[in-house]
Amino acid sequence: MASICKKRGVMRVRAAVMVQGRTRKKWFPDDSRTSMREAILWEEQARKELQEMIRTDQPATTATGCSVKILDWLNGLMDRYARTYATKTYKEKQSCFRRFVAAVGPEVPVLELITPDPLGLPLPSRILLDYFDGREDAGSGYATNKDRKNLRKAWEDGPRLVPRFPRMAFNPFDGIERRRETRHRRYVPAAKDFWKAFDAADGQDRVLLLTFLHLAARRGEVFSNGEDKPGLTWDDVDFANREITLWTRKRVGGDLEADTLPMTDELRRTLLWWWENRPARRETVFFCVTMRDDGQKHERWGLPFRSRQRFLGKLCERVGVKPFSYHAIRHFTARHLHEQGYPIGFVQRILRHQNEKTTRDYLEKLGVTTIRETVEAGMPRVKAGELLKFPEMTATKKASGSDNS
Repeated sequence: MASICKKRGVMRVRAAVMVQGRTRKKWFPDDSRTSMREAILWEEQARKELQEMIRTDQPATTATGCSVKILDWLNGLMDRYARTYATKTYKEKQSCFRRFVAAVGPEVPVLELITPDPLGLPLPSRILLDYFDGREDAGSGYATNKDRKNLRKAWEDGPRLVPRFPRMAFNPFDGIERRRETRHRRYVPAAKDFWKAFDAADGQDRVLLLTFLHLAARRGEVFSNGEDKPGLTWDDVDFANREITLWTRKRVGGDLEADTLPMTDELRRTLLWWWENRPARRETVFFCVTMRDDGQKHERWGLPFRSRQRFLGKLCERVGVKPFSYHAIRHFTARHLHEQGYPIGFVQRILRHQNEKTTRDYLEKLGVTTIRETVEAGMPRVKAGELLKFPEMTATKKASGSDNS
């Protein structure tokens, strides 16, 4: 039944259903009445689905009764994923599925990924356990967990997207334990480093950096992907209403959605300058204007930027600061707003996260300065002219202390 529990420090509603030993769970974003109502409705639907699955399921031991093979399953998904996911996500899943097919075999029936325990309950088969053990040995815990996530989602999508895929309440990838990961702290440039690089830029490059800074934009929202998204265009810049529209696929299902942000006076003046002084009339705001040493235009002159990554690395190297990426500028903006005391809801609006928890998790990794200053402000202070004194330790205490170290 639906209940309110704490998950990662946030009180949220958790829905849970069990039918004949088979369970389903779902977390909702907060502990509001709306979430509780949605959880109750979800439980009713999930209970009906489980009851129907139990009525129609084949036993997990009848693997030969399923005609769907590993390759049929994953190829069927990729055909559908190509229409719903962004290019980056699609390629990640494609790479994962290729590894899995190569290791497991294309002709293995999907039900051989499940084996019954002595009591007849389904468990992940040795095929799966060996795959993930080998993946961890060859890669890392992070890479292994990413494969687990993609394959778990693929199994979940199977009955809906692949004909004759077995409908089962049990997902064998749920039975694979997550591996330990080493998470590195996100690099955020120091303010002096960013402004040093900014001051060394000129022309369009200066406009570009200011755009990333004031909009906390993702790289894919400013640059073209070469397919269905041209990047930031002048149609997205509304000088009259002082607004800018950014298009993103960072949504469930990979849909292209628009987010409208206010345009600061400084950014408006800068973009107006670029509008009036750009060397060519182009649909996109930012495009290649590189000239060769012989005075001829670069072969990509006038074409929209696709990444522009080398420019930023070379700029940082030229001014002698640690290289940072365009996404690090987004981190820099988020950290600055956080340290200035702006509420979570405001930062969430600028970052354009759908869930406030995403913003909180984001800031937990970026708000180190604020946390440190808050702790220091609350610490007791030593009186002027005095030093903290510690009691002298006797030889006995020192000896006993060394034993406990």
